[in-house]
Amino acid sequence: MSKIIIFGNLDAAELACFYFKNDSFHSPVAFCVDGSYIKENTFYGLPVVSFEDIESNFSKDDYLFHAPIYASGMNDLRTNIVSRIEKKGYNLTSYISSKAYTWNSTIGKNAFILEGCNIQPFCKVGNNNIIWSFTHIGHHSIIGDNNFISSHVAIAGHNKIGDNCFIGTNSTTRDGTQITSRTFIGQDSSVVKDIHKEGVYVGTPARYLKSTENLKF
Repeated sequence: MSKIIIFGNLDAAELACFYFKNDSFHSPVAFCVDGSYIKENTFYGLPVVSFEDIESNFSKDDYLFHAPIYASGMNDLRTNIVSRIEKKGYNLTSYISSKAYTWNSTIGKNAFILEGCNIQPFCKVGNNNIIWSFTHIGHHSIIGDNNFISSHVAIAGHNKIGDNCFIGTNSTTRDGTQITSRTFIGQDSSVVKDIHKEGVYVGTPARYLKSTENLKF
């Protein structure tokens, strides 16, 4: 059993703590945020410590980190936080639900993969990805880094998805599709051809709406 620190003090962190406590061999011992964001000294029954002082409280040799930050700003917030954690020398761990199927696919660090997900054989999932419940990723697909894939998404086989993408609930992709980095796929959209230009795509079939530059959600 490893002891872990969870970055955050909002509902994403609370949810991650619940899953780790009830469905993993890891034991959450504290939450951590930047000092200016500490509202109370405890959260969900555990202490909240400042990131600036984390080394004086928890040794990087004895504790792992997990950062389950939502997709704010095309996942840039989570990407930045993970980079800062690694610069301090801490290793990151993943949560993969015991009720998810990952077969022999490779999955990177700081993954958060919830119940009912089916990641078929020969897939490669990069670092720092959140894959919400009951999503399907077809065989031989490649998922980049720092993505957020919502619930009930169906990604067909031989897909390739870049970095820092957001794929909305109930969206689908056609077999063999490529989606470039920093693409936002809206809820209930259907991607039937390659996307080579970053941006927001919505509808069936999915069509370009606007750039993701400075997109806030």
